Amino acid sequence: MDKSEDVSYRAQIGLAFQPGTPIDSLDLFAGRGEQTNDIIKAVFQKGQHAIVFGEPGVGKTSLVRVLAEILSSTDLQFLSPGTINCDRQDDFASLWGKIFRELKFNLTKLKPGFASNAERAEISLEGARPRQPDDVRHGLDAIGQDTIIIIDELDRLKGETENTSALLADTIKNLSDHATRTTIILTGVGDSVDQLISEHKSIERCLVQVPMPRMSDAELVSILDTGMRKCGMEMKGEAKEYISRLSQGLPHFAHLLGQYSAYEALENRRTRATAEDVRNAIENAVQKSHSLLSAHAMAVSSPQRNIYGEVLTACALTRTDPLGYFSASSVSGPLSEILGRRCYIPVFARHLNDFCSEKRGSVLEKTGAPRRYRYRFINPLMRPFSVLHGLSTNLLDDEIIYGSARIEDAR
Repeated sequence: MDKSEDVSYRAQIGLAFQPGTPIDSLDLFAGRGEQTNDIIKAVFQKGQHAIVFGEPGVGKTSLVRVLAEILSSTDLQFLSPGTINCDRQDDFASLWGKIFRELKFNLTKLKPGFASNAERAEISLEGARPRQPDDVRHGLDAIGQDTIIIIDELDRLKGETENTSALLADTIKNLSDHATRTTIILTGVGDSVDQLISEHKSIERCLVQVPMPRMSDAELVSILDTGMRKCGMEMKGEAKEYISRLSQGLPHFAHLLGQYSAYEALENRRTRATAEDVRNAIENAVQKSHSLLSAHAMAVSSPQRNIYGEVLTACALTRTDPLGYFSASSVSGPLSEILGRRCYIPVFARHLNDFCSEKRGSVLEKTGAPRRYRYRFINPLMRPFSVLHGLSTNLLDDEIIYGSARIEDAR
């Protein structure tokens, strides 16, 4: 492999694996077949809208961003302003002001006189700031063609001067009742869905709810296969299994470890990545995750010898419920393996409480009653990152993660 080939491969790897940004191209998108089908069904049903919800980092934005490309394969033509991101300053009027600013459509006008000629003019709703659901409906009806509006990060809406969620729920109900040729697709976390539906119970019949769980191992392997194929490389099965386990269902880490493992293979003049490349890539992946590294350091650092790092890593290895919560008792097993001695709850109870405090960066949150508290990582990305950090500092090895079966490359 000469220098020009090496540069070409590195460029393709950077394009194929995108840990820092949502996927916006269908040829890089992998998995999520069930969720994609649910949204498409909503688009093609009159009066139906959809909301995609799940933990941060599970790929909601990537799914809705490639939707336009998926729908372009159909015979129907859709108008879309692209993905509109909510921010913490948005209320109902400013949100729809952003949407209308991006909506541009062509309108045919007949010229004066008897000539049978016409001209097409591009029309924009820019400047409009609808304050009521009916204002939105009238604006969308004026377009006169099938329109898809994607509103991302619904949970970021503040709406301090009005009940934005209630108005948005009323808007969906209004558009559905009048069969307006517009489909609204929302994304958010579970709490934002509950709030939206609680504002208008009757929208449940016109709102298709699409849960986005963490990815399965097969879907994560599909990401790796798609990325490697895109950059003209391969990855051994054991390496793919290793990455899928370490990613804990989050596509960000499949992209991150896939990218750095491919770079490691190139460093060794190979176009086939191995499990050893994954191991060597972990340190690089940890050091390049600056914000997570800083948050991790705040959670575990202390001028005196302590076991905060071991406890946080043990939390990252626990079994959780579908909402990501784990019990204090479930930390005991992993921590005992890490420390090499039996650890009961009193050994680490103080550490769990400290992780829920500001002095440790509030890395965990807890719910429930005393003696029955359940804990969860506030940032889901911190959970697999803590495992990677443990591997990079030799706090963990493969035996602790997988039991007695180490990951080895096939002969």
